[in-house]
Amino acid sequence: MTGGWLRRRRGGRHPCAGRPPPNLARFVFLDPRARRFYRDWDRIAHDAVGSLRAETARTPGNTDLADLVGELAARSDEFAERWDAHDVECHRSGQQRFHHPAVGDLDLD
Repeated sequence: MTGGWLRRRRGGRHPCAGRPPPNLARFVFLDPRARRFYRDWDRIAHDAVGSLRAETARTPGNTDLADLVGELAARSDEFAERWDAHDVECHRSGQQRFHHPAVGDLDLD
């Protein structure tokens, strides 16, 4: 429902049509803007891989997740190197540090 106005504005076509669904790990490892957006990119990347590794252990038959991991490993050497380290992390809370192009640095607790 929230994307309805955007779909109508784009002539009835969903803005993500024909592309993989948005995903934090895809953004972190495949979009060059992520390094500017996340001021702690290295920690975010580490946590993203660790969370994916934990989820694949929890749901071994999840083919969508296996496909995502395969895509990231094939397209990002940094992801593949971190994945091969076998670190498992659960999502943690804490401060998130971003750089927004219009408002500058943001520190969110």
